[in-house]
Amino acid sequence: MFRSLRSAENFHIVLWLVKDLCWVMLWKPLGIALFVPTLAMAVWIAWRSRSDIGEFLHSAAVVCWITANGVWM
Repeated sequence: MFRSLRSAENFHIVLWLVKDLCWVMLWKPLGIALFVPTLAMAVWIAWRSRSDIGEFLHSAAVVCWITANGVWM
């Protein structure tokens, strides 16, 4: 699906930005709908980066951040 983990991370950033943009623009249903693929992508990236502890911890922190952001939304 993605050529590299870095390209998956770049796509994840796009999802995250669109989700946040929807939230800021008060398009809450779309923002909440985009929360699901954004979180799923973050979890997938964390799983793929589990061999490097530094990358994994960073990715796990991103998963926690997006989860908290979704609860806040």
